[in-house]
Amino acid sequence: MITKNLENYTYREPTLNPTNVNDKANDWEASLVDAFRNDRQLTQSVTIRNTPADDFRVLARPLKVDNADCLACHSTSAQAPATMVALYGRDHGFGWKVGDIIGAQVVSIPLAVPLSRAYTALSWSMLALAGIFLVVIVLVDLLVRAIVVRPVEEISDMASKVSLGEMDAPELVHNSKDEIGSLAASFNRMRRSLQNAMRMLEGQAE
Repeated sequence: MITKNLENYTYREPTLNPTNVNDKANDWEASLVDAFRNDRQLTQSVTIRNTPADDFRVLARPLKVDNADCLACHSTSAQAPATMVALYGRDHGFGWKVGDIIGAQVVSIPLAVPLSRAYTALSWSMLALAGIFLVVIVLVDLLVRAIVVRPVEEISDMASKVSLGEMDAPELVHNSKDEIGSLAASFNRMRRSLQNAMRMLEGQAE
């Protein structure tokens, strides 16, 4: 019997008429072999097997007698080596023919294994997206502060100074051609107009 357990993966080569009875296909394995026998074009089968203990994803491929040398041991018990007959008896593993599908290679994987890996990958992906989202928010905040908030604060500060009579406050320097630049230019023109109006009033008062 060929059975290997590697990190929850199970591999078997069950046959319908094995030499070693431990390799005999059980009911669900026999159904896989029958499917390959009934459809010779089928080279692979992927199914889900439900058990009380766990659910498994099953990958199966046909085992076919492709070499006539196999018949030296498996054609008849009379032709089989005496040591093999003495070990396994004359009732199993005979009658094979070239071209027969005698069994299957079966790999069973608990669904918990790929699901666990998928959830882990999803968690890391979500963490990466959250990190990217946080970086984007910080960058957007810095840009908004540099492009919008700071110029508006400067305009507000100058408006406060002008309203308190500080006409010698320096003009706003904002060379951008966006709305903030247009607002700064308009405020500078208003400030100059107000200065001119104040000078005219002072001149008339004298």
